Amino acid sequence: MKDKSDAIPSLQYVELFKLVASPYQGRLIPEHGEGNHKTMKMLVESISRDGLMQPITVRPMCDKYEIIDGHRRVEAFRKLGNEKIPVMIKECSDKEAQVLSIIGNLQREELSNIERALAFVKILKTNIFKDKREFSKAIGRDETYVGDLLKTVNLDHRIISDLVKNKTTNDVRLLRAIRRVEPVNEHQKSEKQWKLYTEFREKGLSRAEVISLSKSEKDKPLSKFTVNLCAENIHIKFNEKLPRQQREMIRRKVEMEIERLMKEVINLYE
Repeated sequence: MKDKSDAIPSLQYVELFKLVASPYQGRLIPEHGEGNHKTMKMLVESISRDGLMQPITVRPMCDKYEIIDGHRRVEAFRKLGNEKIPVMIKECSDKEAQVLSIIGNLQREELSNIERALAFVKILKTNIFKDKREFSKAIGRDETYVGDLLKTVNLDHRIISDLVKNKTTNDVRLLRAIRRVEPVNEHQKSEKQWKLYTEFREKGLSRAEVISLSKSEKDKPLSKFTVNLCAENIHIKFNEKLPRQQREMIRRKVEMEIERLMKEVINLYE
């Protein structure tokens, strides 16, 4: 016997007043401000001219229907003064409804890669999906693709804001090169990232030029430091202030290396 979630959705016409929004709509997927108004206007014009090309998907909720996929199409129908809309009715669990709603929203063409990345972070934080692998499988994307997008949120917050607002670039490889110049600090800032991004934006640099500049930045001399060894402690002093993430990484690696050296020294004198 098939589970009810496997049943083929049925096509019906439902009154708009019987539709309720998904509680996850608008919370996980970013909106677009003025850009959203423009795309809505285009959607209204398209439906008015050609009709609805794809019915919305809903699930029964008592005497109402919860919208799983199609919130913007419903809004367009309301603007056109329509009373009913064609729907595909699907029986599904809360988690299945959440997953289908997320997938439908992530398929919106106007979402930029940085907006998708921000949405991915929010979605993974809800624990709807067990891990990144399960999420990647659910949206039909390679785990490497999802991982690469997630890493873009480690950019300087000023870069992220500019990308969302102005859609300066959608090139993930270019953004990866900028991110690798220097980790952001505890305030989500990196002056080296921001400098390179500003140069890319103002000079219209190509991806190859940005990658080349990022490599030259990384090849600059490392911070000089001094090490003082006392009877009970080791003190390392850097000649310039390092971001917190870099300090923590150095601390962990130093602890591991000291532990290895101590074992080596002890073995020599046993």
